[in-house]
Amino acid sequence: MEEGIKFFVGLDVHKDTIAVAVAEAGRAPARLLGSIAHDVAKLLKLLARYGTPEQVQVVYEAGPTGYGLQRALVRRGYACQVDRTSFARDAVASNYAMQATAYSLRSSLAAASSRA
Repeated sequence: MEEGIKFFVGLDVHKDTIAVAVAEAGRAPARLLGSIAHDVAKLLKLLARYGTPEQVQVVYEAGPTGYGLQRALVRRGYACQVDRTSFARDAVASNYAMQATAYSLRSSLAAASSRA
């Protein structure tokens, strides 16, 4: 673990929302904070609750076009790791929203937990 990192934040990034989970370094499993609008200013405000950019590491999963958020966070001093999309979701249209929400929550929790 990097020296000075106190919190690991896992994101599940979508076009309109970002699901957020956080894990304290070396502590209990990640906890889900919820979803916010996909807005860099709002995300930065949330990240600031957990310390300076040097104390917070962010990780999320992205496809080939999902690196804009990473660049914005790095410009502001955050360590931000982007993992490639692990699998494509095949969901039936009638229950896609429910499956996507469950996936978002699991994904953000898993990302934060795997770094703690």
